[in-house]
Amino acid sequence: MRLFIAIRLPRELKKEIGTLQHSIEDIRWQPQHQFHITFEFCGEVSVTKKEVLLLKLETCEQSPFSVSIKNVKAFPSLDKPETIWVGVEKSPALKSLEQFVEERCISAGLKPKKREYVRHITIGKCRKKPSAAVQQFLDTYQRWSASELEVNQFGLYHSILSQKGATHTLLKRFELSE
Repeated sequence: MRLFIAIRLPRELKKEIGTLQHSIEDIRWQPQHQFHITFEFCGEVSVTKKEVLLLKLETCEQSPFSVSIKNVKAFPSLDKPETIWVGVEKSPALKSLEQFVEERCISAGLKPKKREYVRHITIGKCRKKPSAAVQQFLDTYQRWSASELEVNQFGLYHSILSQKGATHTLLKRFELSE
């Protein structure tokens, strides 16, 4: 199974971020229902390791927290955009949850990440060499900001790839509590 661990966004925030998705021919916009913040991409995982991971993730004792969602950016860079995304501001609580998730993945037998991951919400992909319209969009929304995200849960997701794109299914939600 192809798995990842992420925070799903509330409907209102998805709509707010979705207002950025203008008619720009060179961008294939991500469907709003798939907006999320990935903590860990686990890749292909056996059923046995998935069950171990589920048990380990249940031990989370972190309190809910909030993070800022702001700034439209691009990978690999604003000058050569391939993936358009909205940033997630770093915070001590977010870092703590990231460390918890990574430690539980490693203890479940998954390989650790090889590099630092930039927390983001993918909103679109460029189809080809970006046009002036794409550059104008990025220039206009570089300093955009949305409502704060109240983080009170995260989940383990199954991802299935097809020619129409990825389908994400929540396998289990883990609530943060005081």
